[in-house]
Amino acid sequence: MTLSDFLQNVVPRESGRLAGAVLICDEAGLTSNQQGAELLEVAERHAARVLFLGDSRQHSSVEAGDFLRVLESHSQLHRVELTAIRRQQNKAYRHAVRWLAAGATRGGLERLDQLGWLKESGAGYLKAAADDFLRLSEHGRKPDRVLAVTPTWAEHEVFTAELRAHPCEIHHRDTMSPCNQQRAGPNQGAGACPPSGAVALCRSRQRAGEI
Repeated sequence: MTLSDFLQNVVPRESGRLAGAVLICDEAGLTSNQQGAELLEVAERHAARVLFLGDSRQHSSVEAGDFLRVLESHSQLHRVELTAIRRQQNKAYRHAVRWLAAGATRGGLERLDQLGWLKESGAGYLKAAADDFLRLSEHGRKPDRVLAVTPTWAEHEVFTAELRAHPCEIHHRDTMSPCNQQRAGPNQGAGACPPSGAVALCRSRQRAGEI
C-alpha cells in the first residue's frame, strides 16, 4: 500500500480502526512535506503512533519537500539508526558496501574493482554486459545467478536486444523501470546476487552505446 492510497482511501474508509494504532511508513525518504503533514495529522486525530522507516540519503520525494530529512534535521523525535550491514554475506563485498554507505564512493568502487567486479568496455559496454550475463547464467539456463542494471530505457532496450540476438532460453521481464533491478527470473533483492554475479555500472548518455 502506498502512502497516498492510505491517506486518500484507507483513512476515510477505516477510520474506526485507527484509534491507538501504530502506523508504519516504510521508505519514508519518499514522503513529501504535504504527505508527512497529513499523516501526522491523522495520527494526532486518532491518538496513533507513527514509525518512519527509511534512509534520507537514498530516496527523495517526487512531490515538493524532503519530509524525512526535515524530521532528522529540525525535529526532536527519537531516532534509532542501524549501522551493521548484513545483506552482503561475502566479507570483501560487505566491506566495499560499507565504504559506499559511508559516502566514500571512490573507496567503495576501488574495492569492487579489486574484486574484479568492475569492467569498462568502451562503446561496446552493453554487448559486453550481455555476453557476461549469458556466460554467468549458463546461456539463460540459470538466470537467477545474475543481476543486470540499466540506468536508462535506451540502454535497457539495447541490452535486451543483445540478449535476444543469442539462441538461448532467456525468460526476461520488461516491467521494471531504469535504475531499478533488471533480472531475468524471480524478482529478488540485490543481496541475493552471489559473488559470481555481474553488475555493470555504466554512464548515462542520450543515446545508448555512447560512453
